[in-house]
Amino acid sequence: VNDENPTRGPAPINIAIIILNFIVFALQVFYGDQFVLRWAFTPARLTAFLSGNEGPQVFLTIFSAMFMHGGIAHILGNMLFLWIFGDNVEDQFGHGRYLAFYLICGIVATFTQYGIDPSSPIPNLGASGAIAGGRISSDAPVSAGAPLAAALPFSLAAATRPAAPSSGVNTPVV
Repeated sequence: VNDENPTRGPAPINIAIIILNFIVFALQVFYGDQFVLRWAFTPARLTAFLSGNEGPQVFLTIFSAMFMHGGIAHILGNMLFLWIFGDNVEDQFGHGRYLAFYLICGIVATFTQYGIDPSSPIPNLGASGAIAGGRISSDAPVSAGAPLAAALPFSLAAATRPAAPSSGVNTPVV
């Protein structure tokens, strides 16, 4: 499965992100809900940190949650989109800028979810915000601000989708 847009070469960052997503999903399946509760982003934990009641490890979950998924359909759908569109975005941006852009879109999606309900105790996970940013930027003109400006509304939309059931932990799928 691929698209019709040629690239100048392989997309090692995109492939690495896909592999990392599958590794983290395997860890989720193996370790179960305790893994999800520890590594998914929980808005209430960040609020607790800001109040002095939580350790700084909550910041790691902003990144780790981007590589987690709410189920097999979630990861397969996200990785299909990333496989099809990610190589073109990496080709346009270059390897380092692509990785930075992917992470920035995921962070924007996470903080959008946080902004909606900072007291939510429900773990938030998923790569959809990062992938949505990359997907829309694959159609946007490449200039200093155009891809980011075009992608942010889609990352925000992905962050505000309703919760989806998982293997026992109520996790909004972002």
